[in-house]
Amino acid sequence: MAQNKQSLSPKELLPIVVLVATCAAAGLLLGLVHELTTPLVEENRQVRAAKMYAELIPEAEEFVPCELDSEQVTACMEARPGKGWIIVAQEKGYGGFVSMAVAFNPDGSIRRVQALQNNETPGLGTKVADDFFIEQFASRPAEELELSDIDAITGATISSRAALGAINDAIAQFVTTSSVDDTKGGTHE
Repeated sequence: MAQNKQSLSPKELLPIVVLVATCAAAGLLLGLVHELTTPLVEENRQVRAAKMYAELIPEAEEFVPCELDSEQVTACMEARPGKGWIIVAQEKGYGGFVSMAVAFNPDGSIRRVQALQNNETPGLGTKVADDFFIEQFASRPAEELELSDIDAITGATISSRAALGAINDAIAQFVTTSSVDDTKGGTHE
C-alpha cells in the first residue's frame, strides 16, 4: 500500500509561520512587560502595607517583621518601640479569601481590626468590612472567639466565619509572637 505523501506549498506554509512568529513575539513582549513591572508592583504593595500599618498604630516609630507561624498569616509586624503588633491573616470565604488586619495593644487586647480587599458577595459578604462588624472586636482580649461570641452578618455566615477565622489566626500568631518576645526579655520595649 503506497502512502500519499504531500508537502505543504510555500503559500500554505506562510500562515503557519506568521502565526507561530506572532505568538512568539507576543509571548516575549508579555514576559518583558512582566519583568519590567514586577518591581513596581511589589514597591506599590509595600507602600500600601506601610500606610495601613501607620493607620492601625500611628504612634509607632517603625514596624519590624516577625516570624510567621501559619500559612493563613500573611504578615506579622511588631510596632516599635513597644506599641503593639499588627498581624494580617486570611481564611477562605464564599468568594475567595477574606483577609483581616488585626492590631494588638501591648497589653494583649485587640486595638483595631481592618478588613482588606475581598471578593465576597456584594451587599452581603462584603459587609465584613463595614464598621458595625469590625468594631465589635476592639478592646477584646487576644483569645479565640466562636461565631456565637460575635454579631455575625445575617445571610453571610460563610463570610462571617471566614473573617472570624482570619481574626482567630491573627490571635494565635499574636499569642505565639508576644510570648516569644516576653521570653527574650521584652524585645518589644
